Amino acid sequence: METKIISTYRKGVSVLINPKNCGGFFGISASYPFFSNKDLKSYCEKYYHHKKIDEFIKFGTNHFDKFLVVLVDYLLHYNLIAFNNFDTKKALITARKVGDILEKKIKKTLLKYKNKIIFLRWENIKKDKEFNYILKTIRTFAKENKEFKKECMRLTISATWNKLRIIKNKYGNKKYKKILSVAKDYSLDDIALCLYLYHNFPIEISKYEPPRIIKKIYNGLFPNLNKKLRFSDMGHIQLSFDDGPAYLDYYDDEWEDFKQNGK
Repeated sequence: METKIISTYRKGVSVLINPKNCGGFFGISASYPFFSNKDLKSYCEKYYHHKKIDEFIKFGTNHFDKFLVVLVDYLLHYNLIAFNNFDTKKALITARKVGDILEKKIKKTLLKYKNKIIFLRWENIKKDKEFNYILKTIRTFAKENKEFKKECMRLTISATWNKLRIIKNKYGNKKYKKILSVAKDYSLDDIALCLYLYHNFPIEISKYEPPRIIKKIYNGLFPNLNKKLRFSDMGHIQLSFDDGPAYLDYYDDEWEDFKQNGK
């Protein structure tokens, strides 16, 4: 299968110029069937292959001496609370279970490569003082800065609006607003994780563009936040494969629809 490099992003400099000098990372999100009771193990197997996880890991090991594979299972619990009506305890247990299934698949893939690959899950990252400082700073800044708050909301909507619209139409405004609040928490944790990873392993490989809000942060549009967190640099390699296109992160149609129908 041929790997296509769709775009690179690193302040105008190709990240493919001697990338071995930097660390690279690949993030794997955990997923769960929306409003469904499908067999969990079977679903995770299909999800793993659909996301071409083997291909991304192979690319990373070929291009970086220092490469991180991070499994983000914890964030799934927000979706389970919001869209599958789980309580917090059940959501955390289920997210962990999905993570365990995916971890076995990932580690089996990692055995194929001699390069030293670091594997982390959320539970490893949440123990890091630097990550917790970033998360606390992001949450505080989202309360203080209107433009940043708006961009956080835009990220939330770009990822969840189609599901949120179903909730709004099916269950009404009260439940919709409660679930929207849960989705916002997901976005804030996700932003903090992105910033933490870019700080320690500057170049990401992904099928997606960097989130719009991450680009704005690194382009200096929130100077007060930059002063607090002292960002260094970020890089991004957007990949696709023969059987499908890469994805963008803008979702302008969803954002415009939300502004009209989501308040």
